[in-house]
Amino acid sequence: MAVNYIQKAQYIFHEYNIVRELSDKYHKNNSPNNPKLSEYYLLIYHLSNIFIQYCSAIEACNTINKFLGDDSKAFNKNDGSAEQRAYEIGNSIKHVAICIDSGVCENDHTLSIWLTNSLVESFDVEISFKELENCIRDVGRFAEPLVDPMTFSDKVK
Repeated sequence: MAVNYIQKAQYIFHEYNIVRELSDKYHKNNSPNNPKLSEYYLLIYHLSNIFIQYCSAIEACNTINKFLGDDSKAFNKNDGSAEQRAYEIGNSIKHVAICIDSGVCENDHTLSIWLTNSLVESFDVEISFKELENCIRDVGRFAEPLVDPMTFSDKVK
């Protein structure tokens, strides 16, 4: 499970770097008279990947904690934390049909997530870019001791 978590962390950081580059490019090239929709959709695609991988990383984190005898979780259900909201956004991306069927979103919603100047929004959840950045940093912090098998084995003892 540790290798799985490290892999998810690597994916998240890789996608985050792409999102930063695409975001800069989009903001420099976009114009109200000539919106760069293909650049926007590419940005949304990579941002969606971050949220989906984040969900998997959280599940792996909880499993690792349980293996170590720690029943704490990354967040509590509906606690409103940035971690919970990032996870919920990832879940809504993965299960958009369920969101439509349950009435959380309308049939005319064209994207699972969209951007404002300071937020990533999903049907009934939002997270600021700063909060998302902090969630991603936490993924890295949790991965750090897992990278070294000796450190990890000491933690298990």
